[in-house]
Amino acid sequence: MRTSTRGFTLIEMVAVISMLAVMILIIAATLWGAVKVERADSAAFHRMTVQVQLADQFREDVHHAIECPDSFRELSAGPSCLILKMEEDRHVAYRWADERLTRTEFVGAEENTLQLAVGGERISVQFGQPGTADHVAWMRLLESRGPGSSRREWPVEIRAAVGGDIR
Repeated sequence: MRTSTRGFTLIEMVAVISMLAVMILIIAATLWGAVKVERADSAAFHRMTVQVQLADQFREDVHHAIECPDSFRELSAGPSCLILKMEEDRHVAYRWADERLTRTEFVGAEENTLQLAVGGERISVQFGQPGTADHVAWMRLLESRGPGSSRREWPVEIRAAVGGDIR
């Protein structure tokens, strides 16, 4: 005579293990997605913080400028260069060259150049001088996003009045 013992069959064990594996995969995918979103948020916050600091510096310089000359020493103003004439034989030049934004302050014969962060790798910079009707200088940050032919540019434009609110 044979006595039966209670227990799980092999099929029941495989079914439970399979369900646990599916649940673990779903949880792992959810966590991976959350980490990916957090990284994107962190990068966007960093880019925004850097661009706010850059905008503050640019507006401060333009605010203290007397005018925007077309040239100074070997520099010529254009889409990749903005020259600001300050008081007392002082000039500030913003230049975009070789994927870098620099700010050079000229005081007499001395030069002090700083490399400024723009907030990302796929960002380019353009400048605009004030026209005859307005006294507004601008700096445009163009960020390229997207793969291949769907790539789009997202502009951030920073404007400031030459001489601030004086004019």
